[in-house]
Amino acid sequence: MITDTSDEKLAFSHLLMGMTNPNGWVEELESQGQRELVASDMVPTKCSDDEALERMGFVFAKADTTDPLFRHATLPDGWKKIADDNSATWSYIVNDVGIRRVAMYYKAAPYDRRSSMHLIKKLET
Repeated sequence: MITDTSDEKLAFSHLLMGMTNPNGWVEELESQGQRELVASDMVPTKCSDDEALERMGFVFAKADTTDPLFRHATLPDGWKKIADDNSATWSYIVNDVGIRRVAMYYKAAPYDRRSSMHLIKKLET
Protein backbone atom coordinates (compact mmCIF):
# COMPACT_ATOMS: atom_id res chain seq x y z
CA MET A 1 0.00 0.00 0.00
CA ILE A 2 1.19 3.50 -0.81
CA THR A 3 0.66 6.03 1.97
CA ASP A 4 -1.30 9.12 0.96
CA THR A 5 0.99 11.68 2.59
CA SER A 6 -1.48 14.47 1.79
CA ASP A 7 -4.10 12.88 4.08
CA GLU A 8 -5.02 15.39 6.79
CA LYS A 9 -4.98 12.58 9.38
CA LEU A 10 -1.18 12.46 8.95
CA ALA A 11 -0.62 16.21 9.47
CA PHE A 12 0.45 15.78 13.10
CA SER A 13 2.94 13.05 12.15
CA HIS A 14 4.43 15.34 9.49
CA LEU A 15 4.69 18.15 12.01
CA LEU A 16 6.56 15.88 14.43
CA MET A 17 8.87 14.65 11.67
CA GLY A 18 9.63 18.24 10.71
CA MET A 19 10.39 19.17 14.31
CA THR A 20 12.66 16.18 14.98
CA ASN A 21 14.37 16.14 11.58
CA PRO A 22 13.95 19.63 10.06
CA ASN A 23 16.54 19.12 7.33
CA GLY A 24 15.50 15.66 6.20
CA TRP A 25 11.84 14.92 6.83
CA VAL A 26 10.74 15.55 3.24
CA GLU A 27 13.58 13.39 1.94
CA GLU A 28 12.51 10.59 4.28
CA LEU A 29 8.91 10.84 3.02
CA GLU A 30 10.20 10.70 -0.57
CA SER A 31 12.31 7.62 0.20
CA GLN A 32 9.41 5.92 1.98
CA GLY A 33 7.12 6.70 -0.96
CA GLN A 34 9.59 5.20 -3.40
CA ARG A 35 9.93 2.02 -1.31
CA GLU A 36 6.15 1.67 -1.08
CA LEU A 37 5.67 2.19 -4.83
CA VAL A 38 8.34 -0.34 -5.78
CA ALA A 39 7.02 -2.94 -3.30
CA SER A 40 3.38 -2.58 -4.38
CA ASP A 41 1.46 -3.75 -7.42
CA MET A 42 0.52 -0.12 -8.10
CA VAL A 43 1.73 2.25 -10.82
CA PRO A 44 0.92 5.92 -11.44
CA THR A 45 -2.44 6.58 -13.09
CA LYS A 46 -1.11 9.48 -15.15
CA CYS A 47 0.53 8.05 -18.29
CA SER A 48 0.45 9.13 -21.92
CA ASP A 49 1.64 5.71 -23.11
CA ASP A 50 -1.09 3.34 -21.84
CA GLU A 51 -1.88 1.87 -25.27
CA ALA A 52 1.78 1.15 -26.06
CA LEU A 53 2.29 -0.41 -22.62
CA GLU A 54 -0.83 -2.55 -22.99
CA ARG A 55 0.52 -3.84 -26.33
CA MET A 56 3.68 -4.84 -24.44
CA GLY A 57 1.62 -6.91 -21.99
CA PHE A 58 0.73 -4.50 -19.16
CA VAL A 59 -2.75 -4.84 -17.67
CA PHE A 60 -4.08 -1.75 -15.89
CA ALA A 61 -6.99 -1.38 -13.50
CA LYS A 62 -8.89 1.86 -13.10
CA ALA A 63 -7.58 4.50 -10.72
CA ASP A 64 -7.68 3.38 -7.09
CA THR A 65 -10.78 4.76 -5.34
CA THR A 66 -8.85 5.54 -2.13
CA ASP A 67 -5.86 7.10 -3.92
CA PRO A 68 -6.52 8.22 -7.52
CA LEU A 69 -2.81 8.91 -8.13
CA PHE A 70 -2.31 5.16 -8.50
CA ARG A 71 -3.84 2.05 -10.05
CA HIS A 72 -3.19 -1.66 -9.79
CA ALA A 73 -1.20 -3.13 -12.65
CA THR A 74 0.06 -6.47 -13.83
CA LEU A 75 3.47 -6.25 -15.48
CA PRO A 76 4.59 -8.44 -18.39
CA ASP A 77 6.17 -11.77 -17.37
CA GLY A 78 9.65 -11.29 -15.93
CA TRP A 79 9.36 -7.49 -15.62
CA LYS A 80 9.81 -5.79 -12.25
CA LYS A 81 10.00 -2.41 -10.54
CA ILE A 82 13.30 -1.06 -9.21
CA ALA A 83 14.26 2.07 -7.26
CA ASP A 84 16.65 4.66 -8.64
CA ASP A 85 19.70 4.73 -6.38
CA ASN A 86 20.27 8.47 -6.95
CA SER A 87 16.76 9.87 -6.56
CA ALA A 88 13.90 9.08 -4.22
CA THR A 89 11.35 10.43 -6.71
CA TRP A 90 12.26 8.18 -9.68
CA SER A 91 11.77 4.44 -10.05
CA TYR A 92 11.76 2.21 -13.10
CA ILE A 93 10.15 -0.85 -14.57
CA VAL A 94 12.77 -3.08 -16.17
CA ASN A 95 12.15 -5.85 -18.66
CA ASP A 96 13.12 -9.49 -18.24
CA VAL A 97 16.76 -8.76 -19.17
CA GLY A 98 17.07 -5.74 -16.84
CA ILE A 99 16.66 -2.90 -19.37
CA ARG A 100 14.75 0.14 -18.10
CA ARG A 101 11.56 0.41 -20.16
CA VAL A 102 9.29 2.61 -18.02
CA ALA A 103 10.17 5.61 -15.83
CA MET A 104 7.91 6.33 -12.84
CA TYR A 105 7.92 9.64 -10.97
CA TYR A 106 6.41 9.90 -7.50
CA LYS A 107 6.78 12.95 -5.30
CA ALA A 108 5.46 11.94 -1.88
CA ALA A 109 5.81 15.37 -0.23
CA PRO A 110 2.43 16.18 1.35
CA TYR A 111 2.43 19.77 0.03
CA ASP A 112 3.06 18.73 -3.62
CA ARG A 113 2.11 15.07 -3.97
CA ARG A 114 2.00 13.80 -7.57
CA SER A 115 2.94 10.88 -9.79
CA SER A 116 3.29 9.95 -13.45
CA MET A 117 5.00 7.43 -15.67
CA HIS A 118 6.17 7.18 -19.25
CA LEU A 119 7.61 4.66 -21.65
CA ILE A 120 11.34 4.99 -22.22
CA LYS A 121 11.44 5.04 -25.99
CA LYS A 122 15.21 5.04 -26.48
CA LEU A 123 16.53 1.80 -25.04
CA GLU A 124 19.77 1.63 -23.09
CA THR A 125 22.57 -0.35 -24.67
